[in-house]
Amino acid sequence: MTPSNKKLKQDVLELIPENRKTPPQKVFRRWRYGDDVPLYRLRRELTHLDDIDWEKYREFAIWRDNGTVICICEGAFDSFCYEAVCFWISRVGKPNISGAIFGLVVSDFEDFSREEINEMIDDNIAETAAFFLSLKDADGDDVRLEFDCFDEMSRFDFAAIQPEHLALMLNANPKRQFSLQNGTWSPEQAIVLATRSFPLKLKLTTSISRMKSWFRFCDKGDAFLDALEKRSSPFGSLSLSFLNRCDVPFSPNNMGRLLKCQFEKLEIGVMYPEFELLPFATETTALVYKIDSGSFQGQEFSSLRIVAKDLHLKVMIDDCYEWNWDKTLISFLKRVAQLGHFERLALSVCHWEDEFTPDYNQTRRVTKVAKALVDAIRGNPSLSCLDMSDPDSLVEWGPHMKTILKALEEHSGLRSFKVKEYPRRQDPEYAWLQRLLSRNRSITVVNHENQKISNGSSIDKLYALNRIYWGSESLVKETPGLRSALVPSALTESCSNSFQFIALIWSGHSDLLCELLHGAH
Repeated sequence: MTPSNKKLKQDVLELIPENRKTPPQKVFRRWRYGDDVPLYRLRRELTHLDDIDWEKYREFAIWRDNGTVICICEGAFDSFCYEAVCFWISRVGKPNISGAIFGLVVSDFEDFSREEINEMIDDNIAETAAFFLSLKDADGDDVRLEFDCFDEMSRFDFAAIQPEHLALMLNANPKRQFSLQNGTWSPEQAIVLATRSFPLKLKLTTSISRMKSWFRFCDKGDAFLDALEKRSSPFGSLSLSFLNRCDVPFSPNNMGRLLKCQFEKLEIGVMYPEFELLPFATETTALVYKIDSGSFQGQEFSSLRIVAKDLHLKVMIDDCYEWNWDKTLISFLKRVAQLGHFERLALSVCHWEDEFTPDYNQTRRVTKVAKALVDAIRGNPSLSCLDMSDPDSLVEWGPHMKTILKALEEHSGLRSFKVKEYPRRQDPEYAWLQRLLSRNRSITVVNHENQKISNGSSIDKLYALNRIYWGSESLVKETPGLRSALVPSALTESCSNSFQFIALIWSGHSDLLCELLHGAH
């Protein structure tokens, strides 16, 4: 960053001194704890989130001429008592931005009724939200905007967000996931959500506030489905995450319609009984599906149509049901092995509650599941990622990891294997992992945080050797002129201190090296 750019960021905010605050500006006070946050005005309109130096300005507020305040601070929604809508922007490699947009009751409203005042405040909040939440940002795949109303003392009508406001927020950063956690949304807003020209990433969920509320469509999703069914391209990513199926914003009829639409990715929870199998047949590239083990007997999977090539099945168990999760998972894996078209597969078994009765027969159960998993691995030659890393999963794969890793040795397509943790108690010397990496040079084994599993030097050396192997293989695909330059360079520079590295490159490019040696003579 150049000094001039840094100065520009520092100067975009102008502090409003206490003795120069107008009466409406003086209304804004932190009421629960701590000191007041400094109140600024903008020297110029923002065009990008990073016009503000987020490292310098940590907790502050921005006054808007429409009587709203953008307050940036952790717990902003828990510290002020005003009409407000709250937001959280999660950004990879940059400071996250958490705050709220408040609407103030000022003297200009004295001649209006309470209902009229509420409507004007909501309109002003919506206008400011459209301005601030549509600022350009680094438009990465891992950026997320959560939109909520956190406090039971804060009333905001989400219907005040005009369709053009909503479209502005969605269109500004098309790769950002948009999470809606609260409010009753209109048919006009629903149409905007369903008709973006880009693959929208939309999450409809339950508020994390004390209000115990959730996202709702006022028409139970009629307008959303009418627009969705008219799309000529898949929707993008839709995630429905609710505490129970009664909270889902779609009527049963509309849920059935939804599952017949096309998606790039669909993430969905426990279904109405009549729809439990439909998500598997939904036209989607990726499916994340949470099922209740107590609702399945196993035979349902024998002829099940599963469309997704990227599938994460999360089996939920409850003490009130028979512990039949192993039968459910085995039947599912048998079907996966038969279909054979999967490219990514993730599995986990979790409990509905934090406290539960231990499964004392788990070792016997997992032995059968592991055998079915091995058959599924072998039956899917295009499988590139196997994920068993869910940190909440109850299954202890450790005693069976040797069998699973041995199956991975023989699979040329696999590139990534994710585990919750490596079974050091069963394999303290990491012998199983060393054998896998020696026999399958294309694979990387990582934990649930995507960190490579390693015991230190010996495993690290194998990973380095395998990187050279794959780098050497990729050079074969290069044009002859470029390969003639890159191979000698690798031998004399990056690989010159390792006999193993030199041998690997020699074995993959013996034709080129023989030509080079012949030319030297």
